[in-house]
Amino acid sequence: MTRIVIAGVSGLRNRGVQALVEVLCRQIAAHIPGTALTVLTRDAEYDAPRLEAARVLPDHIWQASAFRLKPHLLPRWAIPPRRPFKPLADALNAVAGADMIVLTGGDILSGDYGRIHDLHILRLARRLKRPYALLAHSIGPFDDPRTCRDIAALARDAALVTVREGASLAYCRDILGVTAEHVADPAFLLEYPADPEGLRRHYGIGPDRPTIALGISAGICRYVGADAQAHRQAWTEVVRWGIEEARANILLIPHVQERLGWNEDRSPATDILRAFDYHPWIRLAAADHSAGEYKALIAGCDLVAAERLHACIAGLSSGVPSLCIGYSVKTSGIVEDIFGNGDNAYRPALSLAAFLQPGAAVRAVAEAWAQRAFLAAHLAEALPALRRSALRNFELLAARLAS
Repeated sequence: MTRIVIAGVSGLRNRGVQALVEVLCRQIAAHIPGTALTVLTRDAEYDAPRLEAARVLPDHIWQASAFRLKPHLLPRWAIPPRRPFKPLADALNAVAGADMIVLTGGDILSGDYGRIHDLHILRLARRLKRPYALLAHSIGPFDDPRTCRDIAALARDAALVTVREGASLAYCRDILGVTAEHVADPAFLLEYPADPEGLRRHYGIGPDRPTIALGISAGICRYVGADAQAHRQAWTEVVRWGIEEARANILLIPHVQERLGWNEDRSPATDILRAFDYHPWIRLAAADHSAGEYKALIAGCDLVAAERLHACIAGLSSGVPSLCIGYSVKTSGIVEDIFGNGDNAYRPALSLAAFLQPGAAVRAVAEAWAQRAFLAAHLAEALPALRRSALRNFELLAARLAS
C-alpha cells in the first residue's frame, strides 16, 4: 500500500483550499490505486467530516513552527505518545511513514504572506529521508534572500515540483535554479453536484434575468495595505452598475469563511446587503456550501468578478466569463496562461490597485460584461487543454512514485 501525506492545508473553510484538497484526494486515488491518504490540516475538527476518503490529523508540525519551534529537528521517538503530545507525535509518525509527502496550498510558497511556516514539514521530510512533492504552486517572488535560498534548496531536493502558471515557471528556472513542470491548477478538475438546479433556483439563478457572481475578499486589503473604504466603495459601485445597467441579479459568493474575522468573506458581503437595503435582486450564498456547490452556483451565472482566485477558477473552469482581481502573480499568471499576454489581447484580469482607482471597478466589470461572448468562446476552446494540464500533476506524481 502506498502511503501519501497531503500537507500545507490551512483548512476547508477556505473553499479554494477545499477545491485543491478534494481534487488531490480524488485524483491520487484514481492514478495511484490502493493509496492510503493522510491530510494534515490546521482545522481538523471542521475538515474531517468533509474528507471521508482520507485520514485527517491536526497539523501540529505547522503549529509548532508558527511558535518558532523546530519540529524537523525532533526525532519521532523524542515525542511522548500521550496527551498533550500525541497529536504532534501522530503527525510526525505520519510523515516518517509516508512514501510521499505532497505539499499543496497554491500560493503558500509565494512571498505574499510573510514568514513561510510550511517549510518545516519539507525540512522534516528531508531529515527523515522521505520523498516530497511540491504540487501546483505559485512560487515567489521573494524579497528576503534567505527565504529565496531556503526554498531553492528544498525545491531542488524535491521528487517533483509543479507550478500552475508560467511566471512561476520562469522564476523557478531563472532565479531559483529549480527544474519545475508547468501544469494547470488542480481545481480546474473540481466536480460539482450532478443536479444543481434546486440550488441555483434557491439563489435566484434562472432564465428570467442574468446573474453576476461577485467574490469579494475580506482579507485582500490587509494583504497589500489597500484602503478598505475605497474597496467598499468600488464594490458598491459595481453592484449598483449590475442592478441598474446590466439589469442583473447579484449573487455574493463568500468563498472564504474563516474564524478570523478579518478574513471572513461574509462580512463585506453582508455590508453590501445592508448598503442596498436588502434589494431583492441581491442574494448572499452564506450557507456552509462546499467548494463544489459554490462552483455549481458560479457555473450557472453569466459573469464572475472575484478577488478570490479559486472563485475565479470555478468560473473559468466552467466556461463562465470571469474577471479576476488580484494582488500577486498567481492571478495575473493564470489569466495570461489562458488568454495570452500580447499587447492586443483582452485579458480579464487587473490588479487590486488598478481596481481601486476612481471609476475603474465599474469600467472593468462593464468591459468584461461586454466581452463575455469572446471570453466564453475562448474558454470553450482552451478548457480541454487546461484540464489535461491539471491531470498532469497526478500523472507526474504517479510516475515519480513508480520510479
